[in-house]
Amino acid sequence: PKSRDTDFSEWRWDGDPARCQMETYPLLCRLLAHFKSRGFEMPMAAITEVRAPKTHIPSHRSQQWRLRFVCPLFVPRNATSRLHFPGVGDRLFLERDCFWFDESYEHEQI
Repeated sequence: PKSRDTDFSEWRWDGDPARCQMETYPLLCRLLAHFKSRGFEMPMAAITEVRAPKTHIPSHRSQQWRLRFVCPLFVPRNATSRLHFPGVGDRLFLERDCFWFDESYEHEQI
């Protein structure tokens, strides 16, 4: 079945510390502020929350080269979620198994 827009949400941060949602993501906002204070510029951050079983985020790619750091914080028991790279392979989402990938490659979440 095709996913509905309500099956997942994404919060994006544009790099401005004043616009980080401290009340919702306090640990993330403190971590981003710490990186910035050490001279490590992060132009954006995002949190994607998948809510419904069988959610599918269709194939897409970034128009510019950038690395994305993915860190699945919670994967329900008996659930399978993976990042699919057509013609290349898949990467399973495992709880607390963080990884980087190049967003300029076409990918989808299944």
